[in-house]
Amino acid sequence: MDDRTLNIIFIIKRYINVALHMIAKYMSIECICPIEEYTVPILRRIVQVAFLDYIRHVPSIEAYKATREFLNADGSDLQRMVIALELCQVKTNDGEYIQGFRAPTFDIESLAEERNEDNA
Repeated sequence: MDDRTLNIIFIIKRYINVALHMIAKYMSIECICPIEEYTVPILRRIVQVAFLDYIRHVPSIEAYKATREFLNADGSDLQRMVIALELCQVKTNDGEYIQGFRAPTFDIESLAEERNEDNA
């Protein structure tokens, strides 16, 4: 999996209730592009690329589980992809990364700090 996919999955897992906004903030920082440019269709494509990258790089049973979650979830394609990625397992109970996951290459917590600044 590429770094962007890993970061997007970690963002979704950390900020599920505001995942799209946080993905837009992350992409804005990474690509040096105004956050306003990240419309729902663009975010849908970004999440779709991450979802497909995840499916291609995990063992087939995990890909099956993600696909099953996608097909069984309610909502739009975008919401269903976010739900499927939020449910994927990245660590064991002992905190060991699995299935090709590794630590995020982006400080995910910094998004919350910037979010707090936005609300000030």
